Amino acid sequence: MLRNLCTRYGLVNGACGYLKDFLYGDSRSLPEYIIIDFPNYRGPPFYTEPDRRTWVPIPKCVCKWGDRQQHFRESFPLTLAYALTVWKSQGMTITGPVLVNLGNIERDHGCSYVALSRVTSISNLCIGAGISLHRLTTAISEGKKLKERLKEDERLDLMCNQRF
Repeated sequence: MLRNLCTRYGLVNGACGYLKDFLYGDSRSLPEYIIIDFPNYRGPPFYTEPDRRTWVPIPKCVCKWGDRQQHFRESFPLTLAYALTVWKSQGMTITGPVLVNLGNIERDHGCSYVALSRVTSISNLCIGAGISLHRLTTAISEGKKLKERLKEDERLDLMCNQRF
């Protein structure tokens, strides 16, 4: 989801769901609604069937611009997410299966932790292309970014402990 539609019920920017159906009105050019199954949706149900309780119809949005708002665009506040970067996944809770490819080096301090901590169950985590114990331990602790971070933490501690 690319926009906050109803924060109280979990329909927020970044929420992940599964495409279920399209609902068309009079025209077949653009659907009126796209039905998405949001597993974390906690609002009133739109459908009476128990297995469709978390299905939500997402309406199209109209964006207008120009001097007299004579230009407009219709679109849905959704994007397909076959893959995410570690940075994009920060703060997300992913309930489905996740394939993580960490690579041979720690690209930024904390990336491995973020990548491995997004899933709600270890059984949903698959580490692609394998990974060595050295990569998860020594390679992280020897990384340039970690050394810079520790040096900055030390500097901030000194500043905090100084008496003015």
